[in-house]
Amino acid sequence: MAKKKVQASPGEEEPVVVKAEATRTLDGLFFNWVKKAPSDVAFKEYDRQIRQWRSFSWAGLGLEVTRWKSGFSREGLDPGDRVAIMARNCKEWIIAEQAAMALELVVVPIYLHDTPENVAFILRDAGVRLVVLDEESVWEALDPVRDQLGDLERVLILHPRESESGEAIIDSADRRLFAARYWLPAEAGPLVERWGDPRAPATIVYTPGTSGRPKGVILNHVSLLTNARDAARKMGVRRSDQFLSHLPLASILERICGVYVPMLAGAIVAFSRGIRSLPRDVTRVVPTMMVSEPQVLNMLNRELERTIREASTMDRFLYRAGILAGWANFEVENKRRPFSLLALLSPFFKKMALRNLRPKIFGRRLRRVLVSGTPLPEPLARQFVGIGIQPLQGYHITEAGGLVAVNEVGDNDPDSVGGGLFTYHLKLTSSGELTVWGDSVMDGYTGASADIEPWSGEWLQTGDIFEFSENHLHMRHRRDNPLQLRDGREGFPELMEMAIVTDPVFLHAVVFGHGMDHAMAIVVVDTHLYGSVSQAEMQGEGEEARREWTLRRINGHLMGMERTVPVEEVVVLTEDEWTVENGMLTPTFKVRRQAVLEAYGARIAACFGGSMPRAADTEAPEDDHDQPEMDLEDLPGNDEPL
Repeated sequence: MAKKKVQASPGEEEPVVVKAEATRTLDGLFFNWVKKAPSDVAFKEYDRQIRQWRSFSWAGLGLEVTRWKSGFSREGLDPGDRVAIMARNCKEWIIAEQAAMALELVVVPIYLHDTPENVAFILRDAGVRLVVLDEESVWEALDPVRDQLGDLERVLILHPRESESGEAIIDSADRRLFAARYWLPAEAGPLVERWGDPRAPATIVYTPGTSGRPKGVILNHVSLLTNARDAARKMGVRRSDQFLSHLPLASILERICGVYVPMLAGAIVAFSRGIRSLPRDVTRVVPTMMVSEPQVLNMLNRELERTIREASTMDRFLYRAGILAGWANFEVENKRRPFSLLALLSPFFKKMALRNLRPKIFGRRLRRVLVSGTPLPEPLARQFVGIGIQPLQGYHITEAGGLVAVNEVGDNDPDSVGGGLFTYHLKLTSSGELTVWGDSVMDGYTGASADIEPWSGEWLQTGDIFEFSENHLHMRHRRDNPLQLRDGREGFPELMEMAIVTDPVFLHAVVFGHGMDHAMAIVVVDTHLYGSVSQAEMQGEGEEARREWTLRRINGHLMGMERTVPVEEVVVLTEDEWTVENGMLTPTFKVRRQAVLEAYGARIAACFGGSMPRAADTEAPEDDHDQPEMDLEDLPGNDEPL
């Protein structure tokens, strides 16, 4: 099948990526730009001392990489040794990573807000010898597990406390701790390209998971570079693009699509100050592309809705009409409808209605957002498309080496995750489970998981159930989290939950009820909004009236959506805060389903006479061996790698 080339829109610069022969390793990719464009801006970040955004060139970063290389060498680290990074997104994260890779060390990223128990497990399981931490407070949080850190020999603090004169202060008496600025040599030699083995391990990424211990996934340079190169083609990234990196760099999706993809094109990456600062950062940095998750887009959309509520009546009308016209134009461009008079009005509304409202939240230049993780509900997709920002819904899994499938401009169905990347061969088993094979798939697991789940090197089972329609993959549910009611009706819990929380009244939701008579929900509400809105609309008073109103509002968002069933009972209605710190959310801000069900177990049981509801016995899926499979070789994008 002929390869599809991502075309630039009229007037747009052509997408570009570094050719395969120009670089064999990730540190080679970095070296390519230091040599090719030393004075160009590579990264931006906010300087808290001078309260300004600063730019950093490839040449300047290259000098810092040589200093870190010298520092690592002085520690006596050998090729294959593991170096962990547990810090917020910043230039030092990339510098430390590139220096480690240039010495053939293996980088182990750790989520900054992960639990002490998980961090200790990762350091021990991976055999980490040196760890780079964001602040000393991160080390202090590990105090309860300090005796469980395995072979850890050195701890570097990137952002230590400072005296009034600006000197770094390390409070701990532990001799392993150093402020990174004092540990680094003052000078270092030239940056020399390493012609190392591209099949050698580059990183071990631990899957965060929503339950159970993390699993260490070994990925080599070819895995990561191939995935990034194919993702860049699908995304249509350009040299003039500017990315805003806000998902944690410990996430394989952010690291590949938010850093390596722009690095392939020579585009700029700005590091956000954090999720809470993201609305401000978007308007200051004015990015053209981002990598995100539906939960984050929903947060930004809520900020936009607040702005709209404060706008004039005419501006609100023009905005709503602009959303309708923008969506109609999107459907015409993606051949989802033949013609629309409303679509012809889209340029007018963009000029009149969106030029004042959109820049207050998204800036003027944001054109595409790659979205993966939980499904993107259509109402949220409509909002972004309507204001001129294309969400490219995709699907990623760490064991496959990153992004597996994604939509493209001109062939974008937000209800799907698009077509497979060039590097993969995809198949659906008889039960609908997606299986993956290709150059980007992992080399296997490390540590304890290597013994429990030895990797055969064959087809990777994703555990996620899909359907294939009109050259697009549509996720139906996750194998370990189905929702099939006793009468046979099926729903997609994550899609239902995202649809519910697009309503600003609801902050979080968990839908469950597999094998039962009806679907149930645990819902966290915004105290202020819930009180004001429910009082204005609620019929009657008391707890029962509150729950009935909540059910009506929830099901109003689910009505008419595919892959959903009505929620018939709200078993927990709470104002509790769910955070990463209290274990209710993963470091990428997804709800930890099992933790939530356990935390509210007693309250759920009380609704059922003191015992947890039992699901009806359901038949186990048939063994897929010798069953017919759907081979997706003809799926657009499943060509041989370029």
